[in-house]
Amino acid sequence: MGLFEPEIEDEYNRTLSNIDFSNDISRPNALSVQDIIKAHYLIANHFYLEGEGLGGIGPRDAGLLHSAAHRQIISFGGKQKWNSIYDICATLFFGLIMNHPFHDANKRTALLSSIYLLYKSGLCPKIEEKELEDFTVFVADNNLDRFSRFRELRKSSEDPEVEFISYFLRKSTRPIDNTSYTITYRQLESILNRNGFYMENPYKNYIDIVKYEERRPILGMFGKPKKEARRVLNIGFPRWSAEVARSTLKEIREATELSSKHGVDSASFFRGVDAMQSLIATYNEPLMRLAHR
Repeated sequence: MGLFEPEIEDEYNRTLSNIDFSNDISRPNALSVQDIIKAHYLIANHFYLEGEGLGGIGPRDAGLLHSAAHRQIISFGGKQKWNSIYDICATLFFGLIMNHPFHDANKRTALLSSIYLLYKSGLCPKIEEKELEDFTVFVADNNLDRFSRFRELRKSSEDPEVEFISYFLRKSTRPIDNTSYTITYRQLESILNRNGFYMENPYKNYIDIVKYEERRPILGMFGKPKKEARRVLNIGFPRWSAEVARSTLKEIREATELSSKHGVDSASFFRGVDAMQSLIATYNEPLMRLAHR
């Protein structure tokens, strides 16, 4: 199963065909232009599934998009300007918000891209989602003067915004301490299908997890075996784009024998889950609220 609904995938592929990637970024501690475009379209896809469209989809200005991305690797005299992951993430975050390279969802794309870059570096936010959301709005509204540290930086720094955002990220993140993913029911379906299980019979906010097994005719050894569905579990099912609760995941893995106890560790179970898409599920609420801020 792909990352996008067909309508979104068509637009995504059209954008990729119209963007020049010959000078794209290829560094482990930075995001490429293609990474950022993917983040934007995953947000568009998420809102599409939630029944909410964007004011526009795709890049408004490819030049401004490239400019925002290449802030991460800018150098002078052969020396890179930004070196720590916090600085690199901060300049990307600031550039995507202030350049407005997309028709819509610039704040959301900046937030998702930044969280993903931190995630790639083994870091995750440790603050409340609302605080992260509010900070994104403060940056977009040029409202960092509310912080005394920023006011001090502005007196001496050439890039007070980036330095302050870097400081904020440094104090607001921690090392990732687990390998678990947050996934949607759509991603769960893909994982289960890969392991021979299927989600069927949705009814009144519930759905069955079934496994097809061959059964021979009752009479005699002859006759063509038939595949019959055996219900393994019935779980709550709000909608395909909703996040699956950790307790539900645990129950599913036990019932399907896809848990560590049965030789299937988290790395194996979640293999193939797109990390960026997983982060959308994790930060669904602030991303949804930013649409109206």
